Parts: sequence; C-alpha cells; structure tokens
Amino acid sequence: MPKPSNDNAQPQDPGARRERTSTLRVSDVDLVDAETLARKMGVGRTTILRFAREGKIPYYAIGRAWFFSEQEVLSSLRRFGGRKTA
Repeated sequence: MPKPSNDNAQPQDPGARRERTSTLRVSDVDLVDAETLARKMGVGRTTILRFAREGKIPYYAIGRAWFFSEQEVLSSLRRFGGRKTA
C-alpha cells in the first residue's frame, strides 16, 4: 500500500531553506509579486492588491500568492486612464 503524501513535509536537510523570490518566469512572461510591482510603480502594495480585486489590473494566483505581469498591468492602467509611471 502506498504511503500517503504529506504536502506539508519539511525539507530533508534541516538546514535547507527556500528563498523567497519576487520574480517568477512563466513561459515568456516575467511575473512579479505585489510588493515589487508597487515599488516599481511608486504606489503602495495595498493599492496594487485593491486594483487587482477591483478588476482594474490582471493578476495570476498561484496558491495564495498573487503575481503580476508588468506589461499587462501597464496596458490595463492605460485603458482605465491611469497615469503612466514607468
């Protein structure tokens, strides 16, 4: 009988830690987290998350994390009349 998988399993090496990255590459698209996008656009992280919830900017949910394509965000903001910041 197969052993049930434990999705919350700890790494085999107790000293090993996963580094958090703020950029994720999916296919040919670079995705950034809300904090990185906010810093690049000169707004607060909460503003980015609010815009995403309101449907003003597109996002990709991967697990509980939200990621954004800078190009798609800029394009969306231009459609909504947002000011160009970059």
